[in-house]
Amino acid sequence: MAAHNVLEACAQTNTVDKVVFTSSLTAVVWSNHRDNPTSHDFDERNCSDVNLCKKFKLWHGLSKTLAEKTAWALAMDRGLSMVSINGGLVMGPDVTISNPYLKGAAEMYEDGVMASVDPRFYVDSHICVFEDVSSYGVISASTTSSTATKTP
Repeated sequence: MAAHNVLEACAQTNTVDKVVFTSSLTAVVWSNHRDNPTSHDFDERNCSDVNLCKKFKLWHGLSKTLAEKTAWALAMDRGLSMVSINGGLVMGPDVTISNPYLKGAAEMYEDGVMASVDPRFYVDSHICVFEDVSSYGVISASTTSSTATKTP
């Protein structure tokens, strides 16, 4: 609901040129393509499978997927320029193996889509995307990964 409210507010003003939406890699990596994960496209048309997230109780991925789907639907409907930055696991001193955010991390690693991001790099990627008037779509941000893609 928050994503909807923010995008709706942006659509109702003449001063917003672009929305930079902060999301997560978990919004695009959970699909039934586990047999060939490298063929999975990471863009605004290919979000994580909601039913798969529910089945395996991947609540973080589910919430990020639903928020991103809502944001893209509204941005396209209202003609807003939007970029979604889907960051990997934000590394910091409070992230431990018992953190529920890490649920599914082993499977992501197996599928070659486990990625981490330094908070400074994540901030810099937001600034670069905001300043680049031609940026659009989904950008995966990570400082260490087995995959990092930019979809035009």
